[in-house]
Amino acid sequence: MLTKVLAAMFFGFFLSSLTFAADQSSDTYADRFAAATRYAKVADVKKMMSDMVVESARQAPESNREKIVDFLNSNINIPYIESAIVSVMTKHFTADELNALADFYGSARGKSILAKFGPYMGDMMPIMQSEMVRVIEKAKKEKL
Repeated sequence: MLTKVLAAMFFGFFLSSLTFAADQSSDTYADRFAAATRYAKVADVKKMMSDMVVESARQAPESNREKIVDFLNSNINIPYIESAIVSVMTKHFTADELNALADFYGSARGKSILAKFGPYMGDMMPIMQSEMVRVIEKAKKEKL
């Protein structure tokens, strides 16, 4: 059960980071890196991960939820996740796009959206996980 919760949580988390394609030819790596770092700070990755852990644990039996939440919160390496966010976003988005994300998520409306993102992903992850399992099972039946 814990493996499913972890897989769904990380799939949902990284899927949520991919919001649009980037034109990387118009800026430098240093510009993108600085903007991605700014975004990661504004996005409050630690809170986002904590919210996702709580929401993801709702898939587990109620008797195990607190143990799962405690385990995940004490073992998820937040600096590693933040570093990965900066690295992957630097690869896929322009500095202009990253600055727009940081500007938006730093605004009152963006902060409100971020505060709701954990519960949203908690509701969406079981749906995405179920659909992926369905498609994988279909692929196995068709011997793909």
